[in-house]
Amino acid sequence: MILIGMLHDDYLRIKSKYKNPVVLIDSYTPKNIAKYVNIGLDDEQGGYLMTKYLLECGHRKIAFLADNMEGVDYVRYTGHQRALQEYNIDVDLDNLIVIRPSKYERQGSMEEIYAVAHKFTAFMCCSDYYAVTLMKYLRERGIRFPEDLSITGFDDNLYAQVVSPPLTTIHQNISQRGTMAVEYLLRMIDGWVPKSTSITLPVKLVVRDSVKILNSDKQD
Repeated sequence: MILIGMLHDDYLRIKSKYKNPVVLIDSYTPKNIAKYVNIGLDDEQGGYLMTKYLLECGHRKIAFLADNMEGVDYVRYTGHQRALQEYNIDVDLDNLIVIRPSKYERQGSMEEIYAVAHKFTAFMCCSDYYAVTLMKYLRERGIRFPEDLSITGFDDNLYAQVVSPPLTTIHQNISQRGTMAVEYLLRMIDGWVPKSTSITLPVKLVVRDSVKILNSDKQD
């Protein structure tokens, strides 16, 4: 079985009923609960790199948008915090926006974001999908990117490349992760016991056109 985005309780429920080899992707589970292999990203570094780039561009009023504060989103947020601390900027929880992921509640979340969008110069989204979704909603209400508001994503998938303007984001090699997951699982089925239960793959910043460079005096 290959599982994606598992948290502690999710994995415990599955593992209590399923005893065969498991490979996880993007999962944060305590290492002492069971034997498994997780193929993850350096999520903390990704959050750090993106925040540092926004800060270098002059942004100080940065909203961090996620749909939870667990797993990968939480770790990316810790990277965001690290960059802010390096610039001696206080971490303000009012700048943390947790969107409701259900399609029935998402409209309400978008309305709430629109109501506070004027308070920020940049939105840092935990996925390209949410970045593009937010761009569409706000553009329909007259907000221009990046002239009025800068926005970034995470993943560097097709959304980031075809949206206008193309999205500044954090790149991950999705194909590599899928291939590694299958290779590890097949070897484990044959009885191989991996020496390491955690594989962390690197990420990199991809700069495109969705971030406006500000003068520092605009942030005073």
